[in-house]
Amino acid sequence: FFFKQKTAYEMQRGLVGSEMCIRDRPNDGDIGQDIEASSIILFPKNRTTEKASISLQAQSKGQSNSVVDLQEENLKLKEENVELKQKIETLMEELKKNQRDYFAILSQYEGKKSIQKEQETKISILISDIEKEKKEKEIAITKYNGMQVELMRVISKNQELTKQNETLRH
Repeated sequence: FFFKQKTAYEMQRGLVGSEMCIRDRPNDGDIGQDIEASSIILFPKNRTTEKASISLQAQSKGQSNSVVDLQEENLKLKEENVELKQKIETLMEELKKNQRDYFAILSQYEGKKSIQKEQETKISILISDIEKEKKEKEIAITKYNGMQVELMRVISKNQELTKQNETLRH
């Protein structure tokens, strides 16, 4: 399995220096590394190209299918990890929103609680005023009753004196 290596310049004209050619790497006789480097530059990274790269590397190194399977499983786990990170981010956003909602409700509750305390204070003052008025009325009634008793005594005394006066006139 041979293919013509392209220089980095042929693939992307903006590259310079050591980026210009894959063949700048020291040749240690491992074609798999060159294949991997070529596949990374030639193809954008996605699941398909990564699987192909893994298979090519394994074949060039003479690795068994179990290693390939492990590498593919590793790739799946990386994808699941990315999905989980996205779910965590979504959940964190929901949590932040719920916290904002909670604090808004708590603020409303505290406001209502404050209003309720003010109303309870006003009611307490009104009850105190009513009780004070009630005591004043009870005192006034007691005085009125005392005055009635005194008036009845005076009337009775006056009637006695009137009878005595009439008796003296006759």
